[in-house]
Amino acid sequence: MTSPNLLQLNHQGIKTSLIEYLKKQDTFKDYNFEGSGLNILLDVLAYNTQHNAYLSAMVANENNISSAILRSNVVQHAKTLGYTPKSITSSRAIIKVSISNKNEAKTNLLVPRGTIFTSSFNGKTWNWVTLEDYVLKQNSLGIFEGEIEIVQGQIVAYRFNVSAWDERFVLPSPALDTSTLKVAIYENTTSNNATVFNKITNIQTLSSESEVYYIQEADGGLFEIRFGDGILGKKVEAGNVIYVEGIETNGEAGNLHTQFSLVGTFEGYDNNEIHVECQVAGNSGASMEETESIRLNAVRMFQSQNRAITKQDFEIIATDVYPNSLSISVWGGEELEPPVFGKVFISIVPKHKNILTSNVRERIANAIKSRCSAGIDVEIINPNFIYLNLSVTLLLN
Repeated sequence: MTSPNLLQLNHQGIKTSLIEYLKKQDTFKDYNFEGSGLNILLDVLAYNTQHNAYLSAMVANENNISSAILRSNVVQHAKTLGYTPKSITSSRAIIKVSISNKNEAKTNLLVPRGTIFTSSFNGKTWNWVTLEDYVLKQNSLGIFEGEIEIVQGQIVAYRFNVSAWDERFVLPSPALDTSTLKVAIYENTTSNNATVFNKITNIQTLSSESEVYYIQEADGGLFEIRFGDGILGKKVEAGNVIYVEGIETNGEAGNLHTQFSLVGTFEGYDNNEIHVECQVAGNSGASMEETESIRLNAVRMFQSQNRAITKQDFEIIATDVYPNSLSISVWGGEELEPPVFGKVFISIVPKHKNILTSNVRERIANAIKSRCSAGIDVEIINPNFIYLNLSVTLLLN
């Protein structure tokens, strides 16, 4: 028996191959394959064969991170490499708040976590909030003043009732900045005492009592949190209540904002008595990590094993810590003259700002230090920009 031609991939080629194959069979050798009945059946067979071939090719492609098209499959492959895609990231700004002292008995004012500010930008009003407590101290002129870091967005909270230790807890907002999450566990629905759980950073230090949580991307661009199994991290029990709090943000839309004001009154002071001055415009806001970025960074992070040893490792981890970077340059202190041993210098060009603030540089340096060898110091340096004013003469032949 003659085998059919399996090299044809388009519809007409498959149909022609089927006709040639049937013509060589004794049962069908005298049939008119242009007749309406057989022609329709051959069309159906060709379409079905083409569909199965396409499906098989797509399934094979989706089995590899380098060729997968669907974001969900790229995320799953990245998970096997130990990489978690980045969520949307809040923009941050630094403001200076000044208040004239009406109460001589006070020497400082507390600005609590959750204090709300607004900004005006492109004809719209945007919400900003503080993520920690700040103290305004009285200066020699009797004015309370101090610098405050505010984050674009609003604080949202979710509660989950635990029914099983391995349950998935999906955070329902795609605009949630996962770097701002605070997670706490209550023993039951009536308990007032909570245990704070921190995001896992190093699996090697885990024990059965480690109070940590894992975070990963779920379907639809949402994120989910999970907890330990009693071996790698403390296990949650049925009846526990999980409390999750974080910032719901507009991402990079908060960048470059400079006009801020306090919402409502504060400690008995009216809004017109409170002066807010922008020190550092909104920066570092970013959208959710794109599929191509996940494909690239997952492999690079796996190569570095989340440890900063070589120059390339430092570049990869700096990109992971500060995804809003346009360009990163790394050099060792031994390359300087005179040399500075035991120190690594990193220069970052942000996408939306020429320089990084001291707070942001310190935050990046501390995050990188936790992944490099003991005794290595990390310093983040703002780049020096050289602007060229070119005069071009074009000659046409």
